[in-house]
Amino acid sequence: LSRSLRFSLSNRLKYHSIELQSPVNAIRRRELSAKLNSENDVTIYNSLSKEIERLPESNKAIAWYTCGPTTYAPAHLGHARTYVCIDIMRRVLEAHVSKPPLFTMNITDIDDKIMKAAEDTGESPLDLARRYEREFWEDMDSLNCLRPHVVARVTERVESDIVPYIETLIDKGMAYDTEDGIYFNVKNFSEKMGHFSKYGKLSPHATSEHTVENEGCDANLKRDQRDFVLWKKQKSTESVCWEAPWGKGRPGWHIECSAIIESIQQQFEDTHYFSVHAGGVDLKFPHHTNEIAQAEAYRGGEWINHWVHTGHLHIDGLKMSKSLKNFISIRDFMGKYDMSSSTESPGDDFRLWCLGLSGRYRAPATFSESRLSEARSIRQKILRFLHGGEAWLAVSHGNIKLWNDSDFELHNLSLEAKHNCTLALQNDFDGSEFLNELMRVVEAGNTYFTNRPDGSTEAVRTALCNVRELLRLVGFSNKTTNAGLGRDNTTDSLENSNKHQAVDTLVSVRSRMRKIALDKAPREQVSKDLLELCDELRDSMLDHGVEIMDSKSGESDGWRPCLPKSEKKETMQSNNNNEEQQVDLHTVPLEDLFKVGIYGKYSQFDANGVPTHNSDGSEVSKRLLKKLLKKREIHRERLAQKNKEK
Repeated sequence: LSRSLRFSLSNRLKYHSIELQSPVNAIRRRELSAKLNSENDVTIYNSLSKEIERLPESNKAIAWYTCGPTTYAPAHLGHARTYVCIDIMRRVLEAHVSKPPLFTMNITDIDDKIMKAAEDTGESPLDLARRYEREFWEDMDSLNCLRPHVVARVTERVESDIVPYIETLIDKGMAYDTEDGIYFNVKNFSEKMGHFSKYGKLSPHATSEHTVENEGCDANLKRDQRDFVLWKKQKSTESVCWEAPWGKGRPGWHIECSAIIESIQQQFEDTHYFSVHAGGVDLKFPHHTNEIAQAEAYRGGEWINHWVHTGHLHIDGLKMSKSLKNFISIRDFMGKYDMSSSTESPGDDFRLWCLGLSGRYRAPATFSESRLSEARSIRQKILRFLHGGEAWLAVSHGNIKLWNDSDFELHNLSLEAKHNCTLALQNDFDGSEFLNELMRVVEAGNTYFTNRPDGSTEAVRTALCNVRELLRLVGFSNKTTNAGLGRDNTTDSLENSNKHQAVDTLVSVRSRMRKIALDKAPREQVSKDLLELCDELRDSMLDHGVEIMDSKSGESDGWRPCLPKSEKKETMQSNNNNEEQQVDLHTVPLEDLFKVGIYGKYSQFDANGVPTHNSDGSEVSKRLLKKLLKKREIHRERLAQKNKEK
């Protein structure tokens, strides 16, 4: 670098250092410094202790067990939210711990629901279970969820793991035999293990003796209504069974996970230790409650002590579930999109919703088309940033120039946001804060590309790299993370200098046309027609991935790459849009704007007609409200212009 450039950069850095030492920034820096002391820690809410905790420490690597599906029907969006949230946790954990974790999942491929479904379809229970299992893995792949390191099917572990496990419980006096099966003895467990544990500690309401679980067995055979079945003896109508010392039959639901974890723990005894158990909150009782009782009775001591639960997904005010038959299958959800599009990714839209718009992973969430549309809109903004940044770099030809304040601001903002994103994920996977920080970079970058056409490349490269790295960290697919890098995208289609010149010429001509029209104000009709033509040209260029930006004077219009309009899906209910778009907004009163046409998708409004609740009853988010208020202001100007013309 030349002496003058070194001196200038030195002064810039000196100035920036002084700026950071202001009282407010100094306090913020000390807070960040304190957090940095725990840079390698990941904290997760523990449903057992009801506190946010670090994962249990051990000289062995973490083993993590997730309850998998019962494969008797298609997986739905409730499953999708659980497994996407856990996938994000896994990716963050793998990025921040020194010893590679082991992730395991079971597949419940035999139970009452599977046998009933097989009877209805005429398939064998195992064939039906395998069919839905294949679909489940395909669904997980479509959501870009990593597959477990170990998959344990119940039917493959009955004789080797589950039967011996039940035998041990019987020998310890923790289970008893009846004419229809083997039951766990909750009273004996409480008496023998009460000095360090008690039944129902994960879900206290389960301690009530009046809590009865419907297991398809004769409740009159139980010694205590809290007792639950470990082994169901074969009925005359059942064809699937295994041999056991107490008679042919099949495992109960709860025993499978305890026995499987014990078996896998023995296999990985030298390298890993099971310290985390995860699943949906609906499994907390009775499934996980009974797992703990079985395992502690079997081991004679405490078992897994960190439990992670994801919240219910609601639709139309009810929990989405197979049993209620109010679910949207993952396959149906994904099938509504054109997957051949270079930008369409419903899996990434859903992941973004799970990450930052559905609330905390452990809290209930309401699924709605409006919320998903909001997620799609945010991801489109991210894609525009990635496409626009790469196009900006292509035009700059790697120019290295003296930084000004905007360069410093973008550079430091991207570094600070990356750090804050990492801290947010380490703090019980705060996806909302992560998304807020990420969007700070995206919005600053999009502004930079417009205001600094001749800027320096270093800050832009840093911002782009950081955003891509963060998107990969939380599991977005290549359609999102690699936007702007492939051969079939906007950036590459505009790399040819002749195409750039053609676009520049087109914009220049259009700019002069607008200038003439604006200068010839007395010729009102000519001006109006000419401006409408300009607007038509501007809108048509969107189909080709070019966004033209009007200036107030008409002398310095600009342009930037954008996602081709033809590749955008407005909503999953787009079939109704043509009819809705027939509404003439010039005739709609301001207070009725969001009650008709494409905006008429809300259930409650304030006194000014501004939506407060979506059609599903959920509250309008702050981000969406901000957009709606902007649309309302545009409509106010539209109506004012119409009245002026009259």
